[in-house]
Amino acid sequence: MLPLGRSNLRLADTLLSLQGEGSSLLTEKQTTMKKPPQLQEDIIKAYERDYDITLEALPETIRVRGNALASGDDALDKEAEDEIIARLESGDVYAWFTAKVSVRDSHGREASDYLGACSYEDGEDFKRGGYYLDMIRECLDQIELADPLEIE
Repeated sequence: MLPLGRSNLRLADTLLSLQGEGSSLLTEKQTTMKKPPQLQEDIIKAYERDYDITLEALPETIRVRGNALASGDDALDKEAEDEIIARLESGDVYAWFTAKVSVRDSHGREASDYLGACSYEDGEDFKRGGYYLDMIRECLDQIELADPLEIE
């Protein structure tokens, strides 16, 4: 298992993103060290250990019809939309929402990132997808750009 202390967390995260892009910069040994989903989960856990990270499911203002799925099969699209609408009507906030991920560091610096038109089973399902990690990365970049701290 790759140790994910603060000093190599961003490196492991960078390697994961390169691996996800099919980069030839990684050797075969590096790409077989750990499968991306597990490495992604480890990186998320390390970020959650080192930062205060929250996920909120906010109400979505974009309508479901015409925006949930564009498969090219109108019947399939309608079936997916009907399912989302039924889940919404039953109070399932993860059926159709805007995801808000916020990150706060130990110095009180905070940033948020938003992603609309989301439909997932629950918050954990959203976290397993690639968007959650991307949104954490975006927040960390915003924090560093807004108020860089000197490395001690």
